[in-house]
Formats: sequence, C-alpha cells, structure tokens
Amino acid sequence: MYNYILISQFGIDTHFKKLQDSVINAKLNNIKVLLIFVNQTSDLYKNTSFDNADVVYINVNKQCSLSCARNIAIQYITDNRISADYVMIPDDDCWFNPAFFEGISSLPKNNYAFRVVDPYKKSNHLNFPVHPKKLSKYDYGVIMSINQIFVFDQFMQEGLFDTKLGVGALYPGSEDSDFFCRMCKYDNFYFVPEFEIYHLMHLSKFAEIDFIKLLKLINGYADGLYYFAYKNRLFHIILRATFATPLKVPYYYFKHNHKMAKIYLYNTFHNFSLFVRCLKRSW
Repeated sequence: MYNYILISQFGIDTHFKKLQDSVINAKLNNIKVLLIFVNQTSDLYKNTSFDNADVVYINVNKQCSLSCARNIAIQYITDNRISADYVMIPDDDCWFNPAFFEGISSLPKNNYAFRVVDPYKKSNHLNFPVHPKKLSKYDYGVIMSINQIFVFDQFMQEGLFDTKLGVGALYPGSEDSDFFCRMCKYDNFYFVPEFEIYHLMHLSKFAEIDFIKLLKLINGYADGLYYFAYKNRLFHIILRATFATPLKVPYYYFKHNHKMAKIYLYNTFHNFSLFVRCLKRSW
C-alpha cells in the first residue's frame, strides 16, 4: 500500500532523473511513494528501491502517445493489484520541493490541483486562483498534467485516458483537461494555492520552428481543443476559439511578426472547418 503513485514517461530527450531524485530525496517520514516510468527508449532500466520510494520502469522500447503511455502504467497497477491513496501524472521534466509530500499529506482526502511555478523566475505558469477554490469542469484553464492529484480509487474507477488525445495521438493536447473534466463528476476537486510544483518556463521557440511545422503544430493543438470541448459539451470554448483566433492576425501583423500573423490566418480557416465539424456532430 502506497501513499502516492506517480505515473510519468520519457523518451530520448529526458529530464526524468531530476524528477526521480526530487522524489527519493524528499522528506518521506511515514510516506511511501511508487514512481512508475514508461520508458520509450531502447535503453533498459532496472527497478530500484529506496527507503520510502520504489521506482518501476516499464520498458516498452517504442514511441507511443502520452495517453497510451499512461494507460500502460494504469494497466500495470491493475495487473499487479497495487493500491494507494493518491495518483499523480507528472511530466518527466518537473520536480518537487523536499517538503511537498509531507505538506499535502495534511489535506483532507479529495482531488486537488496546485500551483506550478518556475523556481528560478519565481513565476506562475498560469493565472492560478489566489485563494482555495472548489473546481468544476469550467475551471479547465487552471489545469496542467503536472498539477493534478487524484484519489486513487476514483482515478482507477474512471478508467483509461482517451487515446485520441495527447502528444503523439490523433488530436495532440487537451488530454489532461479531458481527464480533469471526467474527474469533476465526483464533486470533490479543489484548487489549493498553498502548494507548488516546479517546472521551468521555457521561452517560446515558435521563432525557431519553420512555417510548415509550426502551422501543423498549432492546427494540431486546435484539433485537440475542439475535440475535447465538443466531447465535454464546453461549447463556449469552441465559439471563443473560432471567433477570437482571427483577432490574432492583425495583432501579430502590427507587431511586425508576419510569420505568426500568417500562421493564425491559416489557423482561422482550420478552426472554422473544425467549427463546421462540430455543427455536423461528425467527431
């Protein structure tokens, strides 16, 4: 029986050891943690155990989508009849401060979301609420994969991640918001600003990506957003994405960023096609 299970994955470019070290070096008095990595590289890693933490590597030796990787870990938990109090799904490039797990152990048993900060810039990643707040599916805007923690029994009861969503899937992105919306049905999801998870704020690399790749990337994010919104009946997201995106064209044009202006011009037409698809209910 573990207090916390952490599910993550890594590919060729990985920072997972920083995440791993932050867990095994944390203050874990009377706390037991299981860290599961789905390893998509050709390198084989052996399971290791520490005083209060076990690390399991599921060596799949192939690239798979983020949602598929998480589902592999969930199946491993089921097959091995592992149980816990909570589950988290951190990215491989985030990490925790030493007092994190001891701190959240004082919380009542609910689903939670926390702040994500860059400890070097001392900046929040999103416009997080200042005060504690009960969340509904309409609060998807404060959700990231790395800032959610789920009650184990509810997480396992909810089932697998939607494999159509996520990096490497048919519709890139929005898999975490989708799972958050599904978990909101238990009516016990809260945002607690007191606790924070570390993640670097990378400067935008859009300027470094060539036009075709960037257009494909942004259109892919739009695909995931529209599918997620339609699936969860969040129609205001569809309307906003459809009719707000055209405003980005003059915005970037007058900032003399003609590349992004042209990107969002094409993206406007792409989004409109997705809007029509929603009207036709053809997802």
